[in-house]
Amino acid sequence: MSKAGFLIGLALSAGMGVVALRRAMQPPPPPAPRTFVATSALASGPDGRPWSGDMTGRIGPHGGPYRFAHEGPVRSLTVEPDGGTFSVGADSVARFAADGRPVQRWRLPDRHLNAALALGEDVLVGAERGDVARLTPDGPPRWRVRAVHGRAVFGLALAPDGERAASVGADGRIIIWRVSDGVQVAAWAAHAGLALAVAWPAEGPISVGSDGELVWWTPEGQAVRRITTGHAGVARGLIVGPERVITLGGDDTIRVFGRLDGRPGPVLHADAAPLAALLRGPRLITSHADGGVRRWDVVTGVPAQ
Repeated sequence: MSKAGFLIGLALSAGMGVVALRRAMQPPPPPAPRTFVATSALASGPDGRPWSGDMTGRIGPHGGPYRFAHEGPVRSLTVEPDGGTFSVGADSVARFAADGRPVQRWRLPDRHLNAALALGEDVLVGAERGDVARLTPDGPPRWRVRAVHGRAVFGLALAPDGERAASVGADGRIIIWRVSDGVQVAAWAAHAGLALAVAWPAEGPISVGSDGELVWWTPEGQAVRRITTGHAGVARGLIVGPERVITLGGDDTIRVFGRLDGRPGPVLHADAAPLAALLRGPRLITSHADGGVRRWDVVTGVPAQ
């Protein structure tokens, strides 16, 4: 090798060494952001295993395998005794057999759905723009009432007799429907603001609203008990069990109340907003906006395994 070639090689080696040293001294690149799909609905399977629906429209036993059921977030999910599923998405209501075979799909033309109840082969739906309708497997709705709850219906609950249902929505009202023909049996102003969720146990409807109030009602609209949930943000979920009523708050807390007396119980503190919950005796499973699923003891208020 000539002297000139040697000097050029030495210079290149030195330059590469400087570049390598600079790279070594640079901080490592930040880790890639963690990707997750938040669970938006929870249900109990026939074998006791929890099932979930997520923000991408998938449903299945929690942890998989999943299948796509909807074109967007799953609003609610029920696993039937035979292993079939009944799920609600913004696009439709869907029923699948236990083997994953599609059985039926119901849609309300030109409306996104927020809630639905199974009525045999029909479904009762609550939708955006305040519509409530009873849909058939094929053909037009048996009945449909438009814009009855302002800009949206947020929740539905079936009465224990199966003949009436309650709806809540953006106008703050509760409306009691005769499900056979859509006659409004009763209606009243329930909340100052939005009426966000409703359940109907044996003693009568229970609702929660953006005003922070949790209210027990008679089916005729008389308030039996009215308490403040204590959430710093909106209480956007309601779970009613045999002994307890549970509210899910936008302030990252879950609050427990006695079902029969409304007495406040433990406050469960999470580090992300709860999206859905599944109550099993004293155990509560919650899903959160960070993609996590947490388990709680609602008697003690502490996380459970």
